[in-house]
Amino acid sequence: MRRPHPSISRCSSARVCWWRGRSSTRSASGTRPPPSPPKRPGRPRPRSYYDGFMSRLIDRDQLQKLIAQGAQLVEVLPADEYREDHLPGARSIPLRQVSRESTTSLDANRPVIVYCWDMS
Repeated sequence: MRRPHPSISRCSSARVCWWRGRSSTRSASGTRPPPSPPKRPGRPRPRSYYDGFMSRLIDRDQLQKLIAQGAQLVEVLPADEYREDHLPGARSIPLRQVSRESTTSLDANRPVIVYCWDMS
């Protein structure tokens, strides 16, 4: 069985990606690791949870390398901001609309890089 790639996220999206069924996440901003899996009665728990090192930054070279290797790029800013400007090849899935249904177009066997702002 192939092991799924981790999601790489910017801002607090790592928690959202994990909760929506991604088996592991890493943060590109990395201010802190994602929270422990929630303990809520009646709520499903993921089969695994990433609790390793959280990257602080991902530079342009790393981003280009990951995209060349098949990573999927997702912007989670509101749709109007996506229309105004976004990274080439990025898909728009606004953070407030992230759900299992809104992410069905993503390939679970390829890494997902999630971002919500740039440094320009």
